[in-house]
Amino acid sequence: MNNMENLNKPARKMIIVILFIQLVISTAFFIVAAVVSDAAYGKTMTGDALIVFVALITLLLISIVLFVLGIWKASVYVCKDCGEVVHPRFWNWFFGMHFLKSRRLFCPKCNKQCWCKHIWWVDENVK
Repeated sequence: MNNMENLNKPARKMIIVILFIQLVISTAFFIVAAVVSDAAYGKTMTGDALIVFVALITLLLISIVLFVLGIWKASVYVCKDCGEVVHPRFWNWFFGMHFLKSRRLFCPKCNKQCWCKHIWWVDENVK
């Protein structure tokens, strides 16, 4: 089964919108960087170009943070030992040891750490 089928629609929309925003901001960032790259040739960056450059970097960083938060909100894990569905706290998820489709998390039902399989958020009404 495809994991995107399990992802609820608001989370899927949020991830797609944030990816689109990142694409637009990244493209604008590279265009502005190409235009203001004259600074490498001895010319100084004007005040307006510097403001636009800093604003684009700030927007890019904000969109990356929102994307990571969106992935965290849309992700749940299934304990391989007991089958419990686990949604970890953000910092445990962010710094936790992980591979592509699994993460080492603490299972509240087993009371031990184990490798949990990643699945996208499953709607609570569907069991």
